Amino acid sequence: MSFGVTTAGFVPKTLTVIKADLEAAFRVSFGDSIDVSPQSVFGQIIGIMAERYAELWDLSEALNAGFNPDA
Repeated sequence: MSFGVTTAGFVPKTLTVIKADLEAAFRVSFGDSIDVSPQSVFGQIIGIMAERYAELWDLSEALNAGFNPDA
């Protein structure tokens, strides 16, 4: 799925998608055997980062809407 500005309008990444992307990136960097559950250290870091990235996606969506005269 495409995110950002698309022909269908602005499509933000959801928190779930962001977490999945970060978990995959952590597994690539640290190995498939790392624990990314919400209770683990890596899971806590991923959760904090994902929330911040979700806020940026929300801000991006609002900024995009600001340039839309119909919004």
